[in-house]
Amino acid sequence: MKTASHPPAPHNATSKVKRLVGKICRHSHPSPPESTSSSPSSSAKTSRESSACPRPLIGKNSQRQSRRGSASEEDDRVHDLELWNAAYDLLKRDNTSSGLVLAYENIISHALPDSLRPGYNGSPNGLSSESERRTELMMMIAKSGLSREVKEASQTDSGDDGAARDNLIQIRSMIASLLDDKPSAGIAWAGFCSLTPLLLDPLLRHDDISQGFVHITDNIPHYLTLHRALRPTSWTSQPEFQRLQPHVRQTLLDLYRRILEYEMNIVCAAASAWNMAARNVVDWHGWKAMADAVREKDDELMGYVEKNGTDEAMALMEVQRKLAPEGGGRGKLTDDTSPQDAPQTRE
Repeated sequence: MKTASHPPAPHNATSKVKRLVGKICRHSHPSPPESTSSSPSSSAKTSRESSACPRPLIGKNSQRQSRRGSASEEDDRVHDLELWNAAYDLLKRDNTSSGLVLAYENIISHALPDSLRPGYNGSPNGLSSESERRTELMMMIAKSGLSREVKEASQTDSGDDGAARDNLIQIRSMIASLLDDKPSAGIAWAGFCSLTPLLLDPLLRHDDISQGFVHITDNIPHYLTLHRALRPTSWTSQPEFQRLQPHVRQTLLDLYRRILEYEMNIVCAAASAWNMAARNVVDWHGWKAMADAVREKDDELMGYVEKNGTDEAMALMEVQRKLAPEGGGRGKLTDDTSPQDAPQTRE
């Protein structure tokens, strides 16, 4: 991977993304119509989210207006969205991962109406590479996934199947709480919204997959705060910020790319029972290495923050951070998304 810093987005591109962010934060997107899927899970009934997985009323203008915040906060959302799109583009343009991205997009696009799916009526195979359009489609995919019911595990469920259900309920609740306020969450987590207990359960029976999956999904709120490391006001020394900013940006892009790559592998592995193309692009022997790469990049970024960040910035980025348990272990997803939570004590 190239380590050179990337130039900032052109002004007209940034303006487009700003308009999109404002649109997402101000107006309700209509729910996409139900569509059929070739997945074995497509027979599941669609309904509102399980009561065990409370879902905010996505699309209520009064809620959105109260959460829009200042112009600087909207600029912050724009910057975050640009970073996630840039990381996505790095994966899609890389010959070693482009096949994974294509398979992933074809799987999650089953949540879209037929006319918006890749390959429909001569359209390209794969979702749009234009950032604004991709963001809109990913938001639709994420909301469609969140609209499907995932019931609580019953007493008759097997232990592992129950773990898959409980994890998905908490993941969905976490993503739903972030989606409207952070448009980047659609790019970052649409794939996890497409998972079902039936398809996820066999994967979580393997410790190397389970450990990485729980760690990464448990840190979703944490990852969505990390773009603040590129704010000048997050640094105690402006000369140090100017000197290290290109390195911090590259580290952040590398982290986002690693997260997306792991998510795409999980989604394709879950779909491999019915999708041969997905089976062929999964790094079946690389689960631990992929999860370790995410942790290492997160540690590298937080190292910059701990050494150079203001107390406020460090507290904000640490408050949702969950470190891997001592000695590995499968761990369990925790639902800990309240901004009032105290910062985690680092070991």
